[in-house]
Amino acid sequence: MTDTAVRENGPWLKAAVILLRIAVGLVFVSSGLAKTIDLWGTLYKMEEYLKVWHMLQPRSIVLMGAMALSGAEFVLGVLLTFGCYRRTSVWLLLAMMAGMLPLSLYIYLANPVSDCGCFGDLIHLSNSATFWKNIAITAALIWLAIYNRRIRPLFSPWIQWVVVALSVAYALIIGLYGYNVQPMVDFRSFPIGSELVRSDADLTTMRASFIYEKDDKRQVFDMDDLPDSTWTYVDRADDNTQAPAYTEMAVYNEYGDEVTLDALPTTGHTIILVIPEMSRAVISYTYFLNELNDKLTASDGELLALVAGSATEIKAWRDMSMAVYPVYAAESTLLKELARGSMALVAMTDGRIDWKVNLSAVDTDKFISTFSPDSATYSIASNGSSLLRSLTLMYVLFLVALYILDSTGRLLKWRLKRRHASKSIGETRNND
Repeated sequence: MTDTAVRENGPWLKAAVILLRIAVGLVFVSSGLAKTIDLWGTLYKMEEYLKVWHMLQPRSIVLMGAMALSGAEFVLGVLLTFGCYRRTSVWLLLAMMAGMLPLSLYIYLANPVSDCGCFGDLIHLSNSATFWKNIAITAALIWLAIYNRRIRPLFSPWIQWVVVALSVAYALIIGLYGYNVQPMVDFRSFPIGSELVRSDADLTTMRASFIYEKDDKRQVFDMDDLPDSTWTYVDRADDNTQAPAYTEMAVYNEYGDEVTLDALPTTGHTIILVIPEMSRAVISYTYFLNELNDKLTASDGELLALVAGSATEIKAWRDMSMAVYPVYAAESTLLKELARGSMALVAMTDGRIDWKVNLSAVDTDKFISTFSPDSATYSIASNGSSLLRSLTLMYVLFLVALYILDSTGRLLKWRLKRRHASKSIGETRNND
C-alpha cells in the first residue's frame, strides 16, 4: 500500500490496526496468564512433550522454560495490545510463532498429545483448532508487522519501559505464588468448594480404568496394571453402566481394590496428603505428618495419604515415614489435578474441599502449635482468587495512573508548543 493510499484509507487502517492489536494481544495475554497462574500445569505439559520426544531434562530447567514462555506470552501480549514497542513486540511474537506454528502442525498431524496446552487448563482446544488458530495469528502478526508502526501507541516511547516492568512484576508474583503455594485460580476438576465424593454416591460396582497412549496406539489399563512412563495418560474409562460416576477420583488399597467410599470421609475434618510422584516425595516431613495425624485424631479428624505408586512403593513409604495414617493409591494425573506440588495438603470439611497448599509453603512448627480444626487457623492457605483480584486491580490502577501522567505530559508539551508557535507568528506580524 502506497503512502497516498495509506493517507486516503487512514481511518479504516487505524481502526483495523487497533482492532488487530487488541484481538491478537488479548489472545497472548489470556494464554500467557493462564499458563502463569498454573505454572505447575505448564511444567507438566512441557514434561509431557519432552517425554514424547525422549528429551527428559531436569525439572529446574523445565521450570525456567515454563516461566519464560508463559511470562513472554503475557508481557508481549500486553505490549501489543497497548501498541508499545510497536516493531519489537510484533517481531518477537512472530519469532515465537515461527516455533509454535510448526509445532502445532506436527501435533495436528502426529497427535502425540491430546491437548496442546496453549491455554493451560483454562481452555482445551483440539489439535486441529490449535493449528488453524496459529495460522490466523501468524497472518495477523505479518499484517501488523507492515502497518503497526503507522499508528500511534497508547503510551509515549519514553515511558513504555514502565509498562514492561509492571507487567513482568505482575506475572512473576502470580507465577511464583502458584508454583510455591497453589494456583490463584483453579481451572481443574477439583476446585475449592467441590466434593471429592458425593455422600449419596454408590461407586461399589464401578470398575475404574485408564486410557493411555503410545505410538498412536490407545489402550485401557486397570489400576493394578498401569503401564510404564513411556505411555501417556489420556483419560479415565470407567465401566459405570451399573452406577453413575459422581467423582473422577478413584482410590485403591495396596491390593488394587477400589475403596473410594471407604477411604474418603464425607463427614468431619480431613486432611489429605497428596504425593503425585513418589520419586519426589520428601522424607523430612515425616515428623510433621505424624504429629499432624495425632492432632487430627485427637479432634476426631483424620489424616490420609493419596500417592501415585505401586504396592511396593506404598509399603516403602509407610516403612520410611513410619506412617500411622492410612495410605492409598490413586492415578498420578488425577492427583496432579487435585493439588499442585511434589507434596501437597488438601483439607476437607464434611467431604468438601476447604483449601489446598504445597507442603513446602507450610510453616510446620507454627501450624502444629496453633492447630485447631474449628478455628480460623485451620485454613493456612490464603484466598488465591481474592489475592489475584487485588493484584490485578493494583496492576490496572498503576497502568491507568501511568497513562494519565503520560497524557498530561503530552498535553502540557502540546500547549507549550502551541504557545510558542503563536508567539512566533505574532512576532513575525509585528516585524512586518
